[in-house]
Amino acid sequence: MNLIDIYSKKTVSYKHRPHSLEFKLSQELFSSLDIDHGTQRLLRTLLFENIHSYKKVLDLGCGYGPIGITMKKVCTSAEVHMVDVDALSLEFARENAGLNGFEDLHVYASLGYDQVVDQDFDVIVSNIPAKVGDKAIEHMLKDAKYHLFKGGKVIVVVIDAIADFVQSQLESDENISITYHRSWPGHHVYHYQFVGNQSYIRDQKQAFKRGVFFRESQEFSNPIERYSFDVSHNLPEFDQLSFQTKLIIQMVRGVSDSVETASCFNVGQGHIPFFVSKHFGLGSIRLVDRDLLALKTTQHNLKKYQIDSELKHSVFSPSKEKRDFVAGVIPEKQNQLVHEALVRSISADLRTGGKAVIVSSSTTIAQIKDVLKSNFEILTSEKEKGNVALIMRK
Repeated sequence: MNLIDIYSKKTVSYKHRPHSLEFKLSQELFSSLDIDHGTQRLLRTLLFENIHSYKKVLDLGCGYGPIGITMKKVCTSAEVHMVDVDALSLEFARENAGLNGFEDLHVYASLGYDQVVDQDFDVIVSNIPAKVGDKAIEHMLKDAKYHLFKGGKVIVVVIDAIADFVQSQLESDENISITYHRSWPGHHVYHYQFVGNQSYIRDQKQAFKRGVFFRESQEFSNPIERYSFDVSHNLPEFDQLSFQTKLIIQMVRGVSDSVETASCFNVGQGHIPFFVSKHFGLGSIRLVDRDLLALKTTQHNLKKYQIDSELKHSVFSPSKEKRDFVAGVIPEKQNQLVHEALVRSISADLRTGGKAVIVSSSTTIAQIKDVLKSNFEILTSEKEKGNVALIMRK
């Protein structure tokens, strides 16, 4: 069973103009029941655009691909780029591109525009997320100018919660001309262009390094030391450690083995990788996460304490180089197939005799007990407040 089969929830049909498309959806991704209203409304406004003239399109934050793939369907000669921070979104975007007969779309990871190199798009489209913070929203709106062909256009849809902020950002910038604006209950679509004859020179420092995605600097403590992290928007544990993280730290303290190589998954702001590195005296650790922002944030925070990191932007983590130790929280709100695949991935990442520490809900651990027992020897089990923490040996 492949990754798409494990995560797929349903396939839906979508009709745009005379074109019929199909999309595989996942419970783990935004809009898992149908094509969301915001996306449909953005695409509807393209009826007023000469879309057939577009030669190059960027779908920023593509999700599973409905905007970019629909635009490719309408304008088959266009070169379409689709980017997202979520590795699972990118897998579904590639799958849905193939499902609709397109194998030539450019689908890749990017944190905002940071990994977008091209500067000659005719149009940039985006269903802008609301919880990324004001600085990141401003980056998505205004840094588009560095990636547009002269006369190019930006088309975005936003929800009510950020509509006033978005409109103020667009209206207060003398270099921006709003060419179209339409509102529906819950959503607002803006079309705009950058005006004037000036050439825009892109800042050589990426948006992440400029602090665009950070919320603030926050003090934390664990059983080893107090520490300060720069925490990012839209990631958990920005002001305090979760109970599950505290439980994992408690269990890691009980592992006295000599560990030279370690890996952590679902890294968040970086609390667990930081403790694991400090506990075992490691100068480097491998980080695995679907979320590119989580990886970059954790890498940044570890670097402040002279801890190097290897990033693996992936849904699952197996690598050829086996580790002595793996740790992480298994999310509760996923289906059993996903949980079982993650357990097998942890096992594949460990050398024989290596140890893993995991935490999840009691219900999740009960559901995957068979696959746990077939891959590991359970050495220690602790149950607290509806959670189970395990120390296991491969």
